[in-house]
Amino acid sequence: MARIEYSIRCIEVSREEPLCNQVRRRWDEIFAPTLENLQPNQIRILPTGIGGAPAINQKIATRRFPDTSKIPSYIDLKEEFGDVPKVLTLIASPVLAEDLISLLAVAREYKNQGVEKIIAQITSLAHERQDHKFFGKDGKKLIKEVVTLDAIMGAFASPYLRKDEDGKNAVIEPTIDAGMAVQNHSKDVVEKALEYGIPMLSIDAFDYLVQEVHIENQKDVFILGPDKGRRKFGKKMAEKFNFPFGCATKKRKRETNGEPEIEISPEDLLSIKNTGAQGARVIIFDDEIREAGTVGAIAKVLKGYASEIIVYATKGIFAGEAIANLNNQLISRIYITDAVWPMQDITDLRDKITWIPLQPGLDSLNSYLQQHLSEPGNDSWLSPEVTGTALHLHED
Repeated sequence: MARIEYSIRCIEVSREEPLCNQVRRRWDEIFAPTLENLQPNQIRILPTGIGGAPAINQKIATRRFPDTSKIPSYIDLKEEFGDVPKVLTLIASPVLAEDLISLLAVAREYKNQGVEKIIAQITSLAHERQDHKFFGKDGKKLIKEVVTLDAIMGAFASPYLRKDEDGKNAVIEPTIDAGMAVQNHSKDVVEKALEYGIPMLSIDAFDYLVQEVHIENQKDVFILGPDKGRRKFGKKMAEKFNFPFGCATKKRKRETNGEPEIEISPEDLLSIKNTGAQGARVIIFDDEIREAGTVGAIAKVLKGYASEIIVYATKGIFAGEAIANLNNQLISRIYITDAVWPMQDITDLRDKITWIPLQPGLDSLNSYLQQHLSEPGNDSWLSPEVTGTALHLHED
């Protein structure tokens, strides 16, 4: 029996060059060589049903077994499209580990049918916050937890054994060749993927979210960053609309369950209190609402200072104590996209929540990519000016 060897392509990520540039270069390495013989109808987009979000995914059947496991379905590509596409984008929202296994399985099934390149368009990602090691109160003693994000990206790059027309082993390649991830929790998602040779385009949804609700019309606004890591989102919006800006300081009790401790500077509290007749309308931008511990803690600190709190978040996971934390009277409105299917019943928040569908933006991105899969040297590639959607590549 012939021995087939395979090694995952490992890429050294530079600290001196913007990460987005490195990802773009790797993307072009993968797709530019195929463009000469590639027609737009050979690049297709397909929802998978995995995770149940965004809304387009909810129409795809997923089989649920008595042991709670979920198995996604797949289709005959030739029957669906008339021919097997060479490049296939799979839309998925793998918020749980089982969803990730489903995504890998679906990708392999379509490669079995003859697809050459798989792009995973991910609107949420399981364990993306488990991206680094944590330390105790002394800042030195390591809390022994696994960094799961590394394992996830290694799985995306796991070997798929493609066979030739005679059914013989032909070549080994990654299961997933490239990806697009909406509103990453940190750049580690992109960096870890790139280390395994997978270009993961980071899609920023905040401009899209803000455009849909016309934030520029708000009065007496103070934008507050919920923590240092999310500071850049709020600061960008404050500069764009000429709103005052401040940032909270957050510490998490990693020894327990990560409960947040929030501090807001006296200067920011005074500014919030003196804005408007009843205090400022405080706007918070965050990539996700998971247990809403941070927002809930901020609401407690701002009592007596702000007139209301409005939250903008791309992903509404709503796990744990999210409902209780968000039912604070000071939190008046929550704007989120349908990137994630909520983990629990959020009926009690229905009067506060406004859903913004991602599908129109994703459709515009995908339509553009069918015609412009790779354009090395084009600085406008995948920009709002050419795609027609405010979803855009994240800038480092």
